Amino acid sequence: PLTSIRSFAEILRDTPDIAADKRQQFLSIMVLESQRLSRLIEEILDLARLESGRLTMKPVAVDLTKLAKQSSDAIFRLHDEQSVEFEFFAEASPAIVTADPDRLEQVIINLLENARKFAAPQHPNIRLSVYPVDNTFQLSVEDNGPGIPPSERENVFEKFYQLQLREHTTEKGRPKGSGLGLPISRAIIHHLGGKLWATESPLGGTKMVLELPKASFM
Repeated sequence: PLTSIRSFAEILRDTPDIAADKRQQFLSIMVLESQRLSRLIEEILDLARLESGRLTMKPVAVDLTKLAKQSSDAIFRLHDEQSVEFEFFAEASPAIVTADPDRLEQVIINLLENARKFAAPQHPNIRLSVYPVDNTFQLSVEDNGPGIPPSERENVFEKFYQLQLREHTTEKGRPKGSGLGLPISRAIIHHLGGKLWATESPLGGTKMVLELPKASFM
């Protein structure tokens, strides 16, 4: 991001008579790239805090179903994602777990953002589900993208790992990402006593599964 910001800033500095529409375009790109840089810095700081045990969490009773609905609304309804076929299934309501609601929402939103990024470009389909499994509640996020090869499913949780998918690329070759979202998400879930893993989805793409113990009073 910093390279893009610097490049466009230099163009604006060295070309005072640049067309107004070009100036606006470059400024918009600089704003977006600066936001991406801020997110990257925050992710690096989060990971450092998690690895050193200094990330503060405030566990309380949380309704996983309600939080999942809230998170999906933030992405698909508030941003008017009409092109995405989004499905929400809740087999348990309430689904009470003990977690830091802000950090758990951070994980759910990251999983949904990844699904949106990798879903089939022509007809994107994303499914969010919450359901009980023995003494746990599971939340899964599925997409109809190219999926993750079995040999790569653990690698995506490694720091800075970038999955190469020839079947699904952006104009510049691949979806943008820091390679930190999934490692941070798994670290947060582990910190809360749960698990996070990747598997295959019946939709044809990837299924990310988050598992947390049911709250002890249930």
